Amino acid sequence: MRRGWLERIATPLAAAIVAGILAVFGSFWATTIANKTATDNLRASFAEQRAQVERDKRGDAYLKFLGTTAGFARALVTTHDQCASERTAGCDSARVDLQTKFSDLANAVNIVYIYGSSNANRLMGLILQLLPKIYETNESDFESYIRNGLDDSVLKPRLIAFQRNMCTELPANPRGDC
Repeated sequence: MRRGWLERIATPLAAAIVAGILAVFGSFWATTIANKTATDNLRASFAEQRAQVERDKRGDAYLKFLGTTAGFARALVTTHDQCASERTAGCDSARVDLQTKFSDLANAVNIVYIYGSSNANRLMGLILQLLPKIYETNESDFESYIRNGLDDSVLKPRLIAFQRNMCTELPANPRGDC
């Protein structure tokens, strides 16, 4: 039996239509997968950028805090040396420098309070316990520190603990010995 022209065309035409439909769905599926992958990669990239910006802000805040703490401690020691027993010629200028360093430290504390982690704020509080009270200071508070000096054996371990916290928080991949 001979097939008619319609039968001879219908089978390849149907196959071509089915192949075309499968190609369209395949392209749509591949495009959807590619778009999802690109979107996921973009989200991951944005999340890493946000994390890096946060680490940068924390790093700046932590370094400023450590620097101003050291500056304040040095000014406290200098003021102690200049003013403890009797007022020397440098006592007044040492007191002015101490007040300036105190103000710098207060600003650094505020920045760590805003950008720092809970643990950094806790460690900062332990350091600040050894220094004159920033928000409740008065002349007699400074006088006490000027007379008694600063106990470096207690301050130094707390500063090191703060630095270790920085080592764990700031790098994207912290070292194991932090």
